[in-house]
Amino acid sequence: MFVACEAYVASHLKAPPSYDVAFGNRYYAAHEVLGYGPSPNTLTRSRLERDGRVLYDVTYDIDAYGHRLTPSKNAQAPRAALFFGCSNTFGEGLRAEETLPAYFERADAPGRRAINYSFHGYGPHHMLALLEREVELEGLGNSRPDLGVYAWIPQHVTRGAGKAFWDSGPRYELDNGELRFISPRERSLSHAALSVARQSALIAKLFDVTIHRQDAASASDRDWDLMVRLVVESAQLFERRHGGRFVVLLGEDPVDAGSWAVEKAHLRFVQAGLEVLVASELVLQSIASRASLPPICTRRRRSTNAWRLDSSRAWLPTGYDNSPRAN
Repeated sequence: MFVACEAYVASHLKAPPSYDVAFGNRYYAAHEVLGYGPSPNTLTRSRLERDGRVLYDVTYDIDAYGHRLTPSKNAQAPRAALFFGCSNTFGEGLRAEETLPAYFERADAPGRRAINYSFHGYGPHHMLALLEREVELEGLGNSRPDLGVYAWIPQHVTRGAGKAFWDSGPRYELDNGELRFISPRERSLSHAALSVARQSALIAKLFDVTIHRQDAASASDRDWDLMVRLVVESAQLFERRHGGRFVVLLGEDPVDAGSWAVEKAHLRFVQAGLEVLVASELVLQSIASRASLPPICTRRRRSTNAWRLDSSRAWLPTGYDNSPRAN
């Protein structure tokens, strides 16, 4: 009976996009706080081909602290801007000079050093864990952070709720309105259960376990509440520790067609007292100069800052070629 039900449900679920992905052995590394991250001191090549056409062929240069290096003339600057987010902010498929932190640094009149704390598949829970354990202090040198930028996309709603099957990192939940960190033991058990459930379309359907979709459309109200709380706690912690400004940057994800998620996130973040901007040509200059802009920009076309990838590009590469980074 179970087998018959499983076959029926599986046959009626929309299959996920197919990607031929092969990651190099040295690109990913375990991280005691974040679960995973890039291997320090590595130079990784990422190349994506579709139908014989090269969509991108780039390298990721990772420093000793696990940050993607940003081409900088401000390496010794006394002030720093810290960027948190996922592959969008990390710069999947982009050259180092095309990433959001790189564009920001070139536009920043005060001459801050931009440091990229983002990585593939990360969400707001990674940002909060990073700040709670003071991981952001690593590699700062003499720079003092006075600006934090969190780049949000719709998938962060379900990622923050622990619904990303690849994520063995930090976990949080709302318990009677209080944010609670889930212990490593609980985390490992829940991750194992999710991995098992992911193999069963029937279990996923019955217990609302996200198998394929990681967008905001599959998120519950509780997922949204948790995501907002994770960002609010991160902002408050950053501001208390560094005495600086924290900005949430909303980006329209080409995988998630509906702008309703961006509008909903904007409303929820503003209600929570956060400073919010939507990605546009004006955002980098606004963040850098503290110019006055409305909480949400009305310009919706693709940003020229290359933060949002063309829809013709895929999120995942077909392979990685790794080699130790020259010191």
